[in-house]
Amino acid sequence: MRRAKDAAHAKSVEKRAEEMRPLLDDLAAVGVAVDRPSRLLEMPDPGERIYPVLLDHLMRPDTPSWLREWIGRAFGRKSARPIVWDTLVKLIKSKRLEKAATEGVMVAISDIAQPRDLPTLIDLLSDRSIGTSRIFLVSNLIRSKKPEARAALIRNQGDPELTQEITARLSRSRR
Repeated sequence: MRRAKDAAHAKSVEKRAEEMRPLLDDLAAVGVAVDRPSRLLEMPDPGERIYPVLLDHLMRPDTPSWLREWIGRAFGRKSARPIVWDTLVKLIKSKRLEKAATEGVMVAISDIAQPRDLPTLIDLLSDRSIGTSRIFLVSNLIRSKKPEARAALIRNQGDPELTQEITARLSRSRR
């Protein structure tokens, strides 16, 4: 049984390596050599040159969902914002991404949002059709000093997917 489990794991690792190879090759072509996409999150700032590559792979229909999640998370840098903000928000609103990919993109949206993006964040938080990944916006909204952010959190506190997170965050806030 142990041997069968080890063989299945090795096959899974091999399959994932094969699935990420095109992305890693394209990143290497722009001067960013990593052995897996999660390494992009460990780099201080890989530079703007990676974002067009990542967007291309995010949009490809043959990119697996697990890889799209990591690609989404890699956009969570201030340097990515001017290049990817509008595209990421449109993708979320279009509901074309699978759950894992949506989560990665929502993490990035929360990370790169600026105070002027508050209406967009409130709109995304309030859209129940987006699903549970909206939870990643709560921490961003709780940090906002604007009354409309707090009002949006209170308004969405009854949402079953957000209740626990919003209630916990609001109880810890000093407002």
